[in-house]
Amino acid sequence: MKRNTITIGALLAFLSMGLVSFTTKSAIENNVKSLGNTEGEALFKAKCSSCHVSSKPEDMSKLLAPPIMGVMMHLKKGIEGKDEAEKRKNTIAFIIDYVQNPSAEKSFMEPHAIERFEVMPSQKENVTPEELDIIANYLYDNFPSKGMNHKKMKEGNKKESCGDGCGGCGGKCEH
Repeated sequence: MKRNTITIGALLAFLSMGLVSFTTKSAIENNVKSLGNTEGEALFKAKCSSCHVSSKPEDMSKLLAPPIMGVMMHLKKGIEGKDEAEKRKNTIAFIIDYVQNPSAEKSFMEPHAIERFEVMPSQKENVTPEELDIIANYLYDNFPSKGMNHKKMKEGNKKESCGDGCGGCGGKCEH
């Protein structure tokens, strides 16, 4: 009987250490993700937001580039992967490549958006691949915003744009 008590006690101690270890690992992963988002947001603001706004603008006619919510909506719709992890990896790789080597052929934007804004100029001289990786992860994790409803936005703003952030289509979006 005494031996069973010691065995059960040892087993409980082992399990509780494993639980603490698991909890600590999850907490560390969450903190790393949070730090990455903070750094990603700061880099986005410093390197990208002078052209790409991160929320629906009041006046679509003053945009220099499509809002990032629309860009990410198109990328997440258009880039495939066998599972979420591969889709994420492919999207991040695309962002890194496109920002450095943009072209109309690679673009996931609709033709009217490319016509309005033209192809983005290469940012090779302005952002490093390491910074792009951090920015791309931040974008993938945070855009488009949860609950973004293209149809509602399209109905709500037909003056200059459908309102989805795609770049001022005059309400003629087909997506």
